[in-house]
Parts: sequence; structure tokens; C-alpha cells
Amino acid sequence: MDMKKAEQFWNYSKKIYEPLTATFLFLQDRFGLDVNLLLLCFWLSKHQWFLTDREFFVLIQKVMPCRDHLIGPLRQARRFAKKNVDIPNSENLAPKILLIELEAEGLEQVILIDALSKFCNKHSDNAHNEAELTALNMKSYLKAASLSMNQEIESAFEILIDTTFVKE
Repeated sequence: MDMKKAEQFWNYSKKIYEPLTATFLFLQDRFGLDVNLLLLCFWLSKHQWFLTDREFFVLIQKVMPCRDHLIGPLRQARRFAKKNVDIPNSENLAPKILLIELEAEGLEQVILIDALSKFCNKHSDNAHNEAELTALNMKSYLKAASLSMNQEIESAFEILIDTTFVKE
């Protein structure tokens, strides 16, 4: 397992995620997309990698136990603690749960990097720039997640790409 590469992915992800938190969370909450897999689309394009929908499907399957049994329940607990006024001081628990949730997100990224190492890591033919390659990877991920492109997703993808790859 390449922990250095996983750490690089984590640091890169934080840089991409922070200015676009609302858009990533919109895609997660509205369409069930995995933010780590969306961030992976950017990471892949940075390295000139393109994955097919079948390869993304394999990645989805690899992270599903972590998402379903660890990250999802932690997110639910954090949101419950944040909103529930019937339990005294429960809002103080939310930031503590968030720290554990973020650690679990990091574990998912380790799983993704490990799974990627089993792929051929085919590089693109350089016919696409990083923004275009990110869009292609996002479309592959969307297809693997059995979602069709619609206006809301397309607009969110455009925000992610246009903000990340500022046109000069």
C-alpha cells in the first residue's frame, strides 16, 4: 500500500475541496455521489489518468463497506448531534464526531489509492487538458454510479471544473 501517495491525494483533495465545499456537498446530499470519488476524478486528471465506468464501478464496490458502515453512520451521528436540541450539549459532540468522520474519509482515500494500484493506470493520449480529463472522469464515475447527467449535475460539475481550473 502506497501511504505516501494516499497522503498526497489527501492533501491535494483538501486544496480542491475547501473552496468548493457547498458544491461537493450538494452532489453528495442530492445525488448520493461520493465526494472522495469526485476528488479522485481531479487527482486522476492531474496524473493524466482516465478511468472507464467499469473501473469506477470497481472503486465504488471497494469503498462501499467503508461508506455504508463507517462514514455514513458517523455523518448521521454528527448531523443528529448538531441539530438535536432535546439532548443537552449534543451540539458540542458534532465537532468531535467530525474529526473522526474526516479520519474515516482519509481511510477511504487509502482504499482508493490501494485499489488504483491494481489498475493499469493508463495515461490519456494527451489530447485532453486537465480540465477536460477531469470532466471525462466525472462522466465515467456518474455512469458507474448509474446516474444520468441532468442540468443540476452538469451545472455543479461546471462549477467544480471552472473554479478549479481558472481560465487565464
